[in-house]
Amino acid sequence: MVQKGFRYIAFIGSGTVKRCGYGEAYLKEAKMWYVLQTITGSEKELVDLIYKLIPHDLFDECFIMQRECLRKVKGGYHLELTPLFPSYVFLKTNEPFDIFMN
Repeated sequence: MVQKGFRYIAFIGSGTVKRCGYGEAYLKEAKMWYVLQTITGSEKELVDLIYKLIPHDLFDECFIMQRECLRKVKGGYHLELTPLFPSYVFLKTNEPFDIFMN
């Protein structure tokens, strides 16, 4: 059943979408974003472990949000990437329980 006129998406329960905007049909499932907390400085290691150990059909993306910073080093400027949210990793999935069990 398609209901027209809705301009929002309502997430219910474990990622199921109830209504979509602009006359689109109902969606069966939507991927949800999850935040994983880790030890500061080991964010990249966790992302690498997730890509290595967890089957890729259980998640879409896993990444660290980074920002560019200019640092003054020995009279010159050096561009480096630093975590925007230190000790946090972002994961997009609709199977959080299966990822936790792996």
